[in-house]
Parts: sequence; structure tokens; C-alpha cells
Amino acid sequence: MLLPDALKYCVTIAQSLEVKPALIQTQQLKKRRFEIQIDLLRWQFLEPAQRDLLFWHEVARIQGRAIAHNQNDWVMLGVGLGAALINTAMQNVLLLSGSLLIAGLAGYQLYQRNHGERNLKKATAADQAAIGLAIQFGYDFPSAYENLHSALTTLANQAPHNAQRVRYEARQNVLEIFARHHNGCADTGSANAGDRACASRPPLPLHAQSRPKASAASERYFSF
Repeated sequence: MLLPDALKYCVTIAQSLEVKPALIQTQQLKKRRFEIQIDLLRWQFLEPAQRDLLFWHEVARIQGRAIAHNQNDWVMLGVGLGAALINTAMQNVLLLSGSLLIAGLAGYQLYQRNHGERNLKKATAADQAAIGLAIQFGYDFPSAYENLHSALTTLANQAPHNAQRVRYEARQNVLEIFARHHNGCADTGSANAGDRACASRPPLPLHAQSRPKASAASERYFSF
């Protein structure tokens, strides 16, 4: 029911079967087939509205073509490591170097897709798009923002590694910049039609306004 009509026939929802699954993640199965995987054990402890916004974040990633079909990189990584082991046993230095190079390139591609700055920028763009989807489905801006922000707080608190926690916090910072822009837009009284539409949005009573300004690192991930 939370899927836009255009995605209802190309997106499936399944329980994650990984040993230590992410709370929610999306995989591209084929060219136009996606699967949103959810850890139902942890999912049930979130508020329903928080679940909605996290789900729409994944929907926004699909709509924004931010889901990488990285099966080939995993194959290259496996082939490279397997060949490296064989060549180590054969003591062939030249072939060993080539195998390690292939494995290194594949590993770097996987790392960039999961941890790089470009990936973080796509995540923050999907956060903003998720709020837009929430409004289309009946939420107002303040409740959509607050529920996504609080869901990211939960994810940050549950993150097993500091790097993951920092990424969630960076997403929160960018989200707060987005909300401050929305508030500033709502406070303007310009006479042109675009500004009148902007000013018609409800102002957002944010806790974010009392927090320190987001870091410069977070600022550069966001563009109005």
C-alpha cells in the first residue's frame, strides 16, 4: 500500500535472511526488479510512522536509480581472490600481482558504493525525496520530518560501528538544513507565485533550530 503505482509490479518486499541483516535494504534482482528486504524482528520495535519514512527512503532510492546492481563486482572479487590463492601456491609473481589487482579494483568499487561520499549524497537526496513521498501519501511536512529524523536517531544508536553512526548523523544534519530551508521558505512573503506557494507550506517547529549548525562536511552533501 505504501508503494507508488508505478513500482507495484517491479518491487517485492521480503524478510531479510542474512545472519546480521540491515534493518532495511534494497537489492536489484534484475534490470527492472527490486527487492526491499526488512529485518522484521527489529522493524516491529519502530513506530509505524518511522517505518513508513524508512520504507519511502528505499522507494526514493529506487526512483532515483541509486540502487547499484553490483553482482559483477562480487564475482570479480571472488575470481581475483581465488586466482591469487592459486598463483600463490604456484609461486607465479606476475599472475599473482594481476589477480590481486583485479580483486583490489573490485573491492574498491564495492567500498565506494557502500561507504563513499557519492553514496552518502544519494542517501541524503533520498531522505528529502522520502518526505515528498510521505506528503503525497497524506503526511504533513513537520510529521514526515520528525519521524524520519527520529528513525535515523534510532539507527545511529543501534549502529555497530562508529563509521555507520557518523553516516546516520550526517544524514540528520543534512535533513536539518533541508528543514531550516523549508522554514525560511515558509516565512518569506514574496509576491511572485513561486514564493506564495512556498510560503503556503506550514512552518516547521523543529528541535533542529536549537541545535548547532551542521558541520561543513554535511553542508556540502546538500544543494537546494
